[in-house]
Amino acid sequence: MFNFKKLELDDIKVVKPFFEYSKSRACDNSIGGAFIWRELFNTQYAILDNSFVCKVNFLDKGSCFTFPLAKNDSEIEKCIKELQEYAVANKLPFRFCQVTADGIAILDKMFTIEKEIVSGWADYLYNADDIINLQGRKYSKIRNHIHHFSNEFPNYKYEKIDNSNIAHIHKFLDKYEERTIKESVTFNEDIEKTREVLDNFDTYGMTGGCIKINENQIIAFDIGEVINDVLYVHIEKADVDYNGSFQMIVWEYARHSAKSGMYINREDSAGDEGLKTAKERWFPCGLIDKYIVNIKNV
Repeated sequence: MFNFKKLELDDIKVVKPFFEYSKSRACDNSIGGAFIWRELFNTQYAILDNSFVCKVNFLDKGSCFTFPLAKNDSEIEKCIKELQEYAVANKLPFRFCQVTADGIAILDKMFTIEKEIVSGWADYLYNADDIINLQGRKYSKIRNHIHHFSNEFPNYKYEKIDNSNIAHIHKFLDKYEERTIKESVTFNEDIEKTREVLDNFDTYGMTGGCIKINENQIIAFDIGEVINDVLYVHIEKADVDYNGSFQMIVWEYARHSAKSGMYINREDSAGDEGLKTAKERWFPCGLIDKYIVNIKNV
């Protein structure tokens, strides 16, 4: 039977190997996706034999399980059956959240299901080569922004995030928070957890990069991680007073952190229309839809 415990930073090394089992390329199945939002969703986790699963309070849906991660389908199905027994014994709804197409196929084979798409939470997936190379007319506006920035700040530098510049990134983040008005339920949590990631950069095991326009002035930064063939971009901040800063950090981070043939997941828009528009301007190769799945025949 499962023994769920609160997901804490110390658990990163324990659970990290399970994310390599994900077939969906969804950002939820990554260290950043699970740990940055762990308090917002009151995330608890359990490991059963060779399977990893979380129990969360997902938005207005209440208690849900995440789809199990394991090395093969038989292990996943075994975990799901154990979850069914756990849900019944603890009088919990037998419900899964943020389920992608591969998970739905397994659940549909095992049960009668009712699925509901989570509107605004689809991940934006890109071919890394498209963002690195920016070829073709459709990328002309992005190239123009990058050229404008390069001409205005010819001595700009792209630096990898490490202990030498984290303090300066904190200063940028403080100013960003003061100047940004966001009504999104996730904004404050995003800022708080960005600070946590910076303060525990080695523990999180992230990659990151920043744009400097002079010795200590940072105007943009990205933080993410690579799992299998995907670069997951978890945190992206830029000072919009500098024309082209967003385009420059997206492009530079992709060039330095992704390889040819990989994908880049820039996560969802969380229902923010401005974010949605910004992500669409980079021409995703696909969207990773996510569903709430209720099991009917329990």
